[in-house]
Amino acid sequence: KQIKAEERKKILKEPIDLRIPVLEYLKEFKEIFSELKSSDETVKQEYSYIQERTEKIINDFAMFTEMNNENMVYWIENEGKIPVLRSALIDVKEVVNERLIKPEIPVILTSATISVKGKFDFFANSTGFKNNGEIYPSPFCKKNIKFFIPDIPPPNSKLFKTAIKDIINKLIEASQGRSLILTTSFDMLTFLKENIHSIHNIYVQGDMEKKTILKRFKNEEEAILIATMSFWEGIDIPGTSLISTIITKLPFESPDEPRAFKKINNLKEKGRDGFYEYSLPRAIIKLKQGVGRLIRHKTDKGLVSILDVRIYKKYYGRYFISEFKDIEIMRSLKEATEYLSSLIQ
Repeated sequence: KQIKAEERKKILKEPIDLRIPVLEYLKEFKEIFSELKSSDETVKQEYSYIQERTEKIINDFAMFTEMNNENMVYWIENEGKIPVLRSALIDVKEVVNERLIKPEIPVILTSATISVKGKFDFFANSTGFKNNGEIYPSPFCKKNIKFFIPDIPPPNSKLFKTAIKDIINKLIEASQGRSLILTTSFDMLTFLKENIHSIHNIYVQGDMEKKTILKRFKNEEEAILIATMSFWEGIDIPGTSLISTIITKLPFESPDEPRAFKKINNLKEKGRDGFYEYSLPRAIIKLKQGVGRLIRHKTDKGLVSILDVRIYKKYYGRYFISEFKDIEIMRSLKEATEYLSSLIQ
């Protein structure tokens, strides 16, 4: 009763009432196994494992029936037809300090995306690490990548979906497949699945396991992959299987996402700007991660299409563009398709 069938996620504002004495049943179950004896070492280990797992489940349930940690956000979400309870830390600095900084464990953090505006302020403030990093030049040639940012209706326009559908179909025709289309929502993913047409194979996140879908995409030089947020990072597709990355919208985290909602509200309560201090830096880092899917080797070349005109027309758009200095930006669809065609000749 905490969440409707059509809702994806809902923040819990008060402890849940389990209605039935689940915790008591689990405690009794654990007690039974604690009393069982066996001379067989393997069986003893199994008993011990069951007790540990039961204890964890008890603690997890207790977390949601008490909800007494102000640094946690608790929510319920629909996964298919099954409601799932989830929780997350709002601020991780204390944990990082206790486990890494306080014990003086040497830590080297390397990434191509954790800086914003040439600084590590956002990452340092989020994690508690000292802001003493260094930025080194990329080994990849910036001439190997070009941007295409068309002048189309903004994402909040009724004409947006039609506009990007037409552009994407023309881009994938020019690149003969070889495209990764990154969305920011499952709604857009579903729309593109139904409206992108090609003679080439189209793979869509959710149709099969992530490893399987990536393997097939890599092995087929002319395939198309449509995916959402989990594919914006951590995937490696070097070579000619990918020459076109299409980003449908700037990757702002939904304000309804539980952790984002809490972080932004906490900043507002302190009189600070949740958008510029949290939402914008997060989106910049995510965009850099998405762009980074394209060039994975020094010889790779390709086009990144950003179909969100806010990057030009909104004041904050300059912060995104400033992260990609010296990269040529095209505004003409004809120029973009001709460039893609030149890469496969």
